[in-house]
Amino acid sequence: MRRCNLCGSTLNITQHHVGGKHFIAWFTMSLCERCQEVFHARQRQAGIDLRSNSNPRKRLVRALKMTFLFMWTLIDIFEKEIDQEIERTEKLRGEVK
Repeated sequence: MRRCNLCGSTLNITQHHVGGKHFIAWFTMSLCERCQEVFHARQRQAGIDLRSNSNPRKRLVRALKMTFLFMWTLIDIFEKEIDQEIERTEKLRGEVK
């Protein structure tokens, strides 16, 4: 069963081209529909142009921007999970005291 690489959902999973399908077509990750929408909203907000380009260096720059944006998104999720874990631990400690 495929899961979203960002949230773990198993609903509406598709293979997402992390670096953009015109730039790194082989680099894909499984994303649910919701996470893909959020990721593309961030891409638009960052102003990353996903249109194909004949210049190989331009394609590389765009692919790297998309890859770093995906990594940033993963780091945000990890940070939220850490914060939630800390909150749970603090609540448990408060209940034990």
